Amino acid sequence: MRPKCRRKKEAASGQPPGSPSPYADEVLVFSYIGPGAGFGITTYSATEMGADVAAYYDAEVYGYLYQGTTLLELGNATGNPIAEGVLARLRRRPCFR
Repeated sequence: MRPKCRRKKEAASGQPPGSPSPYADEVLVFSYIGPGAGFGITTYSATEMGADVAAYYDAEVYGYLYQGTTLLELGNATGNPIAEGVLARLRRRPCFR
């Protein structure tokens, strides 16, 4: 039997990434992009599985951060029952004279 998948929209629910926990037969996918500290951008990605799914599979998540068509950062994580990661990229601070 294939596990049910439900996409969680963080902005619609107003809850932070990682909430709520999935039901036993669900897989939740989270993605969040926001301003970084200072000048930059921070991303959060996670795959979280319920207990029934985690008994048979490991979670994986992959993240890519592009500026236009240029790949700036990439990363991946594996875990059980959750795989999560953060990518951050700082921009150079503007120089005022």
